[in-house]
Amino acid sequence: MRRASIVTLTVLSFALVLALAGCSNPTANLDRTAAQSLSTVATQSDQAILGTFQGSFQPLSVASVQGIRRQATCTTQVPATVVDSDGDGIPATETTTYNCSQASDGFDASGSISIHDHDDSVATSGWDEHINNVSYTMSGPGASSSLRADGDLVLDTSSTPYTLDATYTFGYSSGSASGSMTIDVHPRYTPANPGDPFAAGSFVLNGTISFSDGTHTYSLHRTSNNLTYDATTCANTFTGGTVTYEDGAGNTMTITYSSSCTATFTYNGQPL
Repeated sequence: MRRASIVTLTVLSFALVLALAGCSNPTANLDRTAAQSLSTVATQSDQAILGTFQGSFQPLSVASVQGIRRQATCTTQVPATVVDSDGDGIPATETTTYNCSQASDGFDASGSISIHDHDDSVATSGWDEHINNVSYTMSGPGASSSLRADGDLVLDTSSTPYTLDATYTFGYSSGSASGSMTIDVHPRYTPANPGDPFAAGSFVLNGTISFSDGTHTYSLHRTSNNLTYDATTCANTFTGGTVTYEDGAGNTMTITYSSSCTATFTYNGQPL
């Protein structure tokens, strides 16, 4: 499977990191209201991880992405002609800087993304990526959404399962749902077919997550179970399995993915 430019991919993959102010409580228990915000942010976070593996990933609205793509004059790509000798969709090296403001379309974008293929002669050599304060805001009648991402991702394919070292801040804001996550984890990925490693496979997304809803901060343990994806089945989400977030008091928020490309949510076992 060929993947699109990782620069375009990351714009698709990451959502808002809110600038949070005021008091926070790192020992807060996850209540139902916070779990609702977490469900939105966590779904985007899970999809952002998936988005690093497949180019058709679109967790944000296509219209929003097209808004950035239309503004060719507001992006700078270095080098102007991208080299991708192994044809894996990952450039040998590339930096794209966004400096967009289009009032008529109701959006702004700024920041930069750099990507480096570890070995541009080997399609499965892995890569590293630096996201430098990428932000995006789209507003319209009665609705607005924003994204901001900052951090580093490194894909190590030297052994199976592959490891994605992910250190970044991530969140989402749309309407009343908002929040942020600070992530320093090492998701593992096992290809279903080593000959086409990024077409389908299984993930392990275990680790500790710090989540904030703007009022409180929650230290959560994330555990995945039988988490799978297949790019031919679902373009923008996992195809099966669960991801559970649990606080120190035993409260849980669980996302269950299905092969119909949808997700359902529960809080302490009850529909959310």
